[in-house]
Amino acid sequence: MDSNFSYRGTRAPNSKVFQASRVAFVPERAMLAAVCVAVIAEAIGRRIEQEGAVDPNARDLVMRGGASVYRPRSPTTLQEAQRAVEQALEIDRRSVDARIGLATTLVVTLGQVWSSSVQHDQVRAEQLLRDALERDPNRSMGRFGMGYLRRLQNRLAESQIELEKAIALDPNNALAMLQLGATLKVLRAAKGGNPVHRERDPT
Repeated sequence: MDSNFSYRGTRAPNSKVFQASRVAFVPERAMLAAVCVAVIAEAIGRRIEQEGAVDPNARDLVMRGGASVYRPRSPTTLQEAQRAVEQALEIDRRSVDARIGLATTLVVTLGQVWSSSVQHDQVRAEQLLRDALERDPNRSMGRFGMGYLRRLQNRLAESQIELEKAIALDPNNALAMLQLGATLKVLRAAKGGNPVHRERDPT
């Protein structure tokens, strides 16, 4: 999903302008993009299962894990995704994609309230994302993962910044759009003095 747009050396989008130009149509655009991504991910998953089942390489495993994240979710599918990207990282310890894939799987599991070791998974996801973004700061999905994690940690201003960066890097990042909408919802509620009850995340 990442584009070739370089965020290095540029300033984060102005929040008011960014919200006016993008957030106003986040729900519709995000849902359309999410449907398209889910269809593509399903096709990728089937191809990998057919072609890479015997001896998958690290890239195959990262793609398999990513496809599992985009498919209809359950604790089982996310566990399968986690196993795939962990295996990818064992094969290629330098892989930025595997780090982002594993961190994303952990954060999504946390967001779905399916983690059995919340603190451990938060620490692990953060370290993976820091390592990945140090190697390549222009990864939309890396910024998405960090923004999602920051929202779960209730660090909302940081969450907004990271998710805006993710969308600037890839305007079609449906997951980042959905999470930015969720972050802004919590921020608006906090400013209005209205508590937001914790729910399973939309991502």
